[in-house]
Amino acid sequence: MKKILIHGFPHCGTTILKETLGQIEEVYDAFSISGGARIERRSEENSYKEWHPCSDIGPTETKVRFMNSVGENKKYILLKFPWTANFVNGQTLLNMPHLKDFIKIFVMRNPYYIFSSINKRFNYNIPGEERLEEFGGVHSVDQWRVVAELFLKCKDNPYLPNVFCIKYEDFFPNDYQGVKHILNELGIKHTNDIFHGGDDSDKNPPADSDHLNYRKWQLRKKFKNMNYKSKISLSSEQIERLSRLGATKKLGYDLL
Repeated sequence: MKKILIHGFPHCGTTILKETLGQIEEVYDAFSISGGARIERRSEENSYKEWHPCSDIGPTETKVRFMNSVGENKKYILLKFPWTANFVNGQTLLNMPHLKDFIKIFVMRNPYYIFSSINKRFNYNIPGEERLEEFGGVHSVDQWRVVAELFLKCKDNPYLPNVFCIKYEDFFPNDYQGVKHILNELGIKHTNDIFHGGDDSDKNPPADSDHLNYRKWQLRKKFKNMNYKSKISLSSEQIERLSRLGATKKLGYDLL
């Protein structure tokens, strides 16, 4: 069974991509919307723990046990983790030895929409933003810069094994050609049905701050681009900081 790990930065589209690919017959979606993965690993002591991509999985952990046995009949197992950079030992999900056999789909999105969404989630009080000298919290502009620079390096390196880089904005044009290209490269059989299900109505959404229920509501929607100009909701300081970043410009992102 091949393992696929979708990752990027919070609010960049990893969950909706995971949900879409998880509808494919050959794929077992091992991610729970409540936050944990439905997969555990066994150590020599026979004790189980929740799988986490940043955990150090050494040779003593010998077996992957699926909590839902249907996963054993699939060709691919799909996991999602919203972060890429991990500052413990300077590692990222791209260079951690225990993830070397994972196929990685690295997602990037226009930061003006990312931080508009994060602002609403945290009611405009993003945790960790005051710790800028330590790269800020995991939802900070400085953390996005680190991930964006890593994305640019990966995107420009065609020899990086098992890594596919894609912008959120490239999911949708030409009948989802960007996503289909990755699926075709991986040999995953699929139909257009995975893109066209769901409700196309935007009525009665939960509050953005009610993150779990809002995310569940989002996942019932049609697979479509949510970068609407009406969703931009940023402070003048955020706009200034994002516009000054070289990564923002190199990725071709702007506020318009």
